[in-house]
Amino acid sequence: MPSIFFALLWHIGASGILVAFADIWEFRKAKTTIDPTKPKKTSYLVSGDIYRVTRNPMYLGMQLIIIAAIFKFGNVYSFITLPAFILYITEFQTKSEERIIEIIFGEEYVFYKKKVRRWL
Repeated sequence: MPSIFFALLWHIGASGILVAFADIWEFRKAKTTIDPTKPKKTSYLVSGDIYRVTRNPMYLGMQLIIIAAIFKFGNVYSFITLPAFILYITEFQTKSEERIIEIIFGEEYVFYKKKVRRWL
């Protein structure tokens, strides 16, 4: 594998990890839950820093890691992974999270959703 290609893959994967950790950092600063299976425990609407760019930085970080893996392994199955991941996360995780968060934070979250895209 050419070194420039390897460097590009490394940067994409590392960017994914950094984006995911930025998400964790924001939740820790806000002293609210990071557990995506318990959105009802959310006590603060995190909307600063990385959340000004995307409403789902953790999942975006995971997507970047998957993109790096796709190009690293380059087989047919790896190309199916990203669209399957996006579809699954959107339909079964983010939409349900967003419904609950909208109930908890009301107009504040509706305004935030209008300003910030789900992905990029």
